[in-house]
Amino acid sequence: MDNSFAMGDLVTPGSGTGQDDTPGDSAVTRSYAQILDMVLSFRLKPGERVNESELSRHLGVSRTPLREALNRLVTEGILISRPSKGFFCRQISADEIFQLYQLRTAIEIGGIKLAVARVTDAEIDAFEAFMDESRKAQEATPRTQLSLDEIFHERLLGLSGNQEMVSVLRSVNRKIRSVRLIDLTRMGRTETQREHSEILSLLRQRDAERCAQVLEEHIVQRLDQIDSAIREVYGRIYAGPPLRKDEWHC
Repeated sequence: MDNSFAMGDLVTPGSGTGQDDTPGDSAVTRSYAQILDMVLSFRLKPGERVNESELSRHLGVSRTPLREALNRLVTEGILISRPSKGFFCRQISADEIFQLYQLRTAIEIGGIKLAVARVTDAEIDAFEAFMDESRKAQEATPRTQLSLDEIFHERLLGLSGNQEMVSVLRSVNRKIRSVRLIDLTRMGRTETQREHSEILSLLRQRDAERCAQVLEEHIVQRLDQIDSAIREVYGRIYAGPPLRKDEWHC
């Protein structure tokens, strides 16, 4: 497994680079990334119907690639499709977010146990080099910091050698991203990075039990803040100050 990483490699999770796309695929990929950004920045509000004609003009794409991008977002659980009514942005439900955190916890704990049994010191060395690079983004926007955090957890799970588990985690991360972004904005990354370093140290020691315990505590400690984070999401959308573009974009 190639674990090399540089800050220049960073892209918004799930957006893709589009470098190998055909022209048609490129329009779909670009539309997908732009619509996802609109959801994350709440320019498309929870529960809001997507106006396809207006969106097509805004993005400068025809209806065919736009519809493909929208269907991809439905597949990933970001939008929902209602027959004869169109596409809608998903509502944010505390119960759903809680269940997704439970799923995330189960996947990551199972993955770290597999990783302890198979990871090499060279892979851990490369991971620590990534950690050193990510610390340079301490003053970056919350969006970039969240992207780095997702990369950490997906990369950690990747050490299990099970790419199906990584795919599930990526899907979960997309669905909880807006709530996690609020949480990260409030909490910052200093404590998060300390916990990440402890997890890697325990992984190097091949201490499966303690590594799983610290990882679980690291994930579930955010559960108590789900309700308040969701309230803050809706407060920012409907009652708070306008979201600044530089707050949300890498």
